[in-house]
Amino acid sequence: MTKHEIADPESMPSPASPKPSWLGNVGCIVIVLLLCVIVGVRNLPTPQKVVKMTPTNSPTATPTNSPTVTPTNSPTATPVPTLNKEDACDYIHYECESACLYIDYDCQIKYYSQAIRLNPQDSDAYKNRGKAFRYNDDYDSAIADFNEVIRLNPQDSDAYKNRGSTFNDKGDYDRAIADFNEAIRLNPQNATAYNNRGLAYKEKGDYDRAITDFNETIRLDSQQPTDNYNRAGTYYNRANAFEHKGDYDRAIADYSEIIRLTPEDEYAYYHRGLVYEKKAEKAKAIADFKLFLKLSKDDTLRGYVERHLRELEP
Repeated sequence: MTKHEIADPESMPSPASPKPSWLGNVGCIVIVLLLCVIVGVRNLPTPQKVVKMTPTNSPTATPTNSPTVTPTNSPTATPVPTLNKEDACDYIHYECESACLYIDYDCQIKYYSQAIRLNPQDSDAYKNRGKAFRYNDDYDSAIADFNEVIRLNPQDSDAYKNRGSTFNDKGDYDRAIADFNEAIRLNPQNATAYNNRGLAYKEKGDYDRAITDFNETIRLDSQQPTDNYNRAGTYYNRANAFEHKGDYDRAIADYSEIIRLTPEDEYAYYHRGLVYEKKAEKAKAIADFKLFLKLSKDDTLRGYVERHLRELEP
């Protein structure tokens, strides 16, 4: 049975009181029935929320001052606004940020795949899903998504940077460098592209070019609101390149800058201690190793450093 929307009973005019004295028995019965119907209708509670539906071949009463909800073809209309593709995709992006933990990459992939199915032109969804694939170590899927971002938006510097970083992860340093070159051409202020190109050069053993890129990253970071953790990461990379070149004094200077930026970073003390040891500055090396032990909760490395200290100390 189809439920019809009815007018508010309180707005209906009150019927005149019937006088059954002149009616016969049949008339009394009819009047009693009418009274039951009227009383029943008057005692109905005012509906709080009514979904209006249009039954087949039935007239629809539109109540005064009542909103009309457009019916759908389904048996039960749901009063939820319809979103266009762009708004729906934005909603999915928001839902992903709310529902998925920062490192829950499978969850992120699920949400961004939903956005892509809804709008295959959503380059941000491809970009974010590509990052999730990359952090999930699915490099080929990540590269495929970054390819699609570049197809949709060839001027997206970050798309080249992200694909280059994935090539770095795969050990394909030449293709990584080519992508970083394009990212930097499109956006000369892309500090991360310089840093990651420097990493590719360092892995290829080209330490001078690596150091040049790390220098540029540090220069750009000094002009931008960058947190100390990211700044320290670039100093780590440059210190390691100096160390490979045998330029120990500059390596020590960079490790010292890391300690200034992030005093709780136990690994900076450890690496600086190793460089002091290479310079035969044993007392300074021992001091740094002890500071590492004071800060570190890395049981594996702590065991190594404790054994090494016993060898160094008289």
